Amino acid sequence: MKAQIDIEKISGIETEKFEGIIDSLHHTYEYFNYPSLVKRLIFVATVAEENQNDELWIISKYYTADIFYKANRYQEAKEILNEILDENLSKEAIASVTPFQHYLYANILLELDEVDQAEAVINTRLTQEKDETSIHSYLKNLVKAKLAIKKANYAEADILLSELEKVVSNFPESYLLNEVYYLKAKIFKETRDLDQAEDYAINAYNHAKNNNYTLYKLKSAEILTEIYQLKGNLQDQINYLSEANEIKNEIISFQSAEFTQEKITDSNSIQSAVDTISELSLTNSEQQKSLKFNQLTIILSALFIGILSLFTVSLYKNNNLRARANQLLQQKNTDLIESREKALAATKYREQFLSTITHELRTPIYAVTGLTYLLLKENPTQQQKEHLKSLKHSGEHLLSLINNILDINKLESNKISKVEFDFYLKSQLKNTLKTLEKSAKDSGVALHLEVDDKIPKLLNGDMVKISQVIINLVANAIKFSQGGDVWVRAKHHKETDEKVGINFEVEDNGVGIEKSKHKQIFEKFNQGSDKINSNFGGTGLGLPIVKNLLTFLNSEINLESEPGKGAKFYFSITFNKALQDDLIPAETSTNPESDDLEEPTEVKTQQEVFDHKKILVVEDNKLNQKITCKILEKKNLSCEIANNGKEAVDLVAKHEYDVILMDIHMPVMDGIEATKEIRKTENETPIIALTAVSISEELKDFFKYGFDDIIPKPYKTELFYEKIYKALLRNEDAKSNV
Repeated sequence: MKAQIDIEKISGIETEKFEGIIDSLHHTYEYFNYPSLVKRLIFVATVAEENQNDELWIISKYYTADIFYKANRYQEAKEILNEILDENLSKEAIASVTPFQHYLYANILLELDEVDQAEAVINTRLTQEKDETSIHSYLKNLVKAKLAIKKANYAEADILLSELEKVVSNFPESYLLNEVYYLKAKIFKETRDLDQAEDYAINAYNHAKNNNYTLYKLKSAEILTEIYQLKGNLQDQINYLSEANEIKNEIISFQSAEFTQEKITDSNSIQSAVDTISELSLTNSEQQKSLKFNQLTIILSALFIGILSLFTVSLYKNNNLRARANQLLQQKNTDLIESREKALAATKYREQFLSTITHELRTPIYAVTGLTYLLLKENPTQQQKEHLKSLKHSGEHLLSLINNILDINKLESNKISKVEFDFYLKSQLKNTLKTLEKSAKDSGVALHLEVDDKIPKLLNGDMVKISQVIINLVANAIKFSQGGDVWVRAKHHKETDEKVGINFEVEDNGVGIEKSKHKQIFEKFNQGSDKINSNFGGTGLGLPIVKNLLTFLNSEINLESEPGKGAKFYFSITFNKALQDDLIPAETSTNPESDDLEEPTEVKTQQEVFDHKKILVVEDNKLNQKITCKILEKKNLSCEIANNGKEAVDLVAKHEYDVILMDIHMPVMDGIEATKEIRKTENETPIIALTAVSISEELKDFFKYGFDDIIPKPYKTELFYEKIYKALLRNEDAKSNV
């Protein structure tokens, strides 16, 4: 801006100081500095008016109105702006702020809800600007977008703001960019696109915070509170509500302090004026004698008393205002604390309920699946076999639902931790897919595994959670690709001396997913449509679990899919590199480059290992005792029962057992205490935990207590046999090496 003002015409103040004040306002504006900026601008306007510099007077008035607008003092801004909208001012002087005064005036009218007047200004004053690349065009689009929002034309407003965002995003400190972020958050909230609303509101909040735009920081915190309330995210709602209250408290304290300071300053100015007038009165008294002196003294005394009275009343009102504000804030904080305590209590009750009800459900499900297995082995008729298979499938489906509910609850409650270990990637992926082979075969689906040769064979990381992600994705792909193919790929992405980045893909050629449903399917209990639920079944929890697990691992799930063209889910994970010697002693592996640990040259069959082995079953539930023993006896395993942990400790002290199957929750003495007691005198016999507690909760603790392995109840019989088989093999190997 040109500010060619003669130094003598500004009462000795340097021209550059006025240029610096005016030209840098939009770059240095902070809410808590606006009173001082306004005072400086008023001084500039006063000097300009005294020196009849219309251009400088108009510019200082315009920026004063702009500062009041940014401080949410819209009525004051409107009154000041009306002064420079006077038709009697010269066109040359008013040209210095044209058409910016009209943009500002339209914004102020919209904030005062004078929508018709604002629209008239836009249509009559702002339609002449044709340059679509100028700053005028950008401001015009912003004002039009605000008008569209006021009239609930959200689509039109979104288009205008999106175009504006492309331009102003190149200026990360721009006040205009903060307005764009906030307005887009407001649009998406009103149209219930809550994920988009959340993203833009967070951008607006961070931008305002980084640039000290206090009022936009407050607005952003308030709209985030509303968004999280709509999303049902109580914790984040409480956090941002607290933040908004803190900002309001700061503003109230600032306004109160500023108000008091203004009154004190005014009082000092008045006192100075009184002193000056008194001096003049004394001078005049020498000339006009005692009569005029007495008159002036009476007038000045009355004026001074009146001013002091006004000042006293103002201070009294100000103190009342602060007292009411503090009382309101105290009540708000009390309500907030009570809401937070209720929310935490509700979360705790929910966790306790889910833990209790799922634990109680597992015992009868174990009876259903166990008895079904035994009946299937009793040579049933073909019709009976069909019924039993349906019963077995129903039990497994119910178990899957319980596990999913527990998993999603743990993820949302942040009750999981990373379990990092060394592993062979290809071997882990093969084992993961092996658990799904039967399901794939039943659906006529071919599984394909592709592992990039560039990936180091031995890695370190939380492969347990990655396996759970892949199992959920592949199970989903099998369900929607009957008679088709499913590919699991691991691709080398990037590598450093210590880290390896891997892209995982799960792709199928099944029914595909509509683009409009891509976000919905990652919401709890949402499968995109009721038709999918009726045709394919499922709970709608698998993909939300995937999303939460990857978020915990600092990654995210991506999707590419079209109806009829299958679907591809993909994500990236960074693993640590591991040394092979850390995992496998040299004498146990002749080929360190192999993907899998080498098998012994002669491996006994499962039945050979099982024959005549003695198993101690520690279980308090009578029905579970019978089922477990029947299943063991089917494999020629001898079974002995202990009704609680105390009986188990006594029996182990008197007899030798090949394996101990230990329940966790029992009367008299629980499984953990019993295992600790047994390990004080006996460390060789494998002890396997039979527990209804999900194994992903505290794996390390179980091993710390002395358990060798864990079998979650209710279990699949094949897994049950496999765990016992491996425990017996390890025990035999340990004894042979002694």
